[in-house]
Amino acid sequence: MSSYLVDDRTVNRILTAISNEKHYVYWLKGSKNLADTFFEDNELEELGKKMLKMNRLAVSIRYRKDRANEEKFEKYFNLEIETASKIQALKSLKCFLYQCNESSLIENCFLYKTLRKIESSMMNKIISDLPEYESAEWG
Repeated sequence: MSSYLVDDRTVNRILTAISNEKHYVYWLKGSKNLADTFFEDNELEELGKKMLKMNRLAVSIRYRKDRANEEKFEKYFNLEIETASKIQALKSLKCFLYQCNESSLIENCFLYKTLRKIESSMMNKIISDLPEYESAEWG
């Protein structure tokens, strides 16, 4: 298995899809306030930076790079609306999560767990919207 740093476009596709679904925003904010169902641009940008930081940590764990030096590096993140199909957004999220799946340190963090929950929800939504699913017999 290899691991690499994803690009801004991948993260932007994910962020755009997440920001369009109120319950995903609520989950990521870890909020108890139902009014927290949208992201301000600065919050989306911070989430993008956290995602890239998690990705960098996974790559440094995978290739046993000096994590102290890795943490000092703050990659510039360019937040842009990156509209994509639901399937493309899901595939981008699956790619991102795969690139971050390197240790229990990452797998046990809130962001990673919540993105896994979102991945599952996205898959369920895509499947339930398929005509084949709609026409299938219940039971």
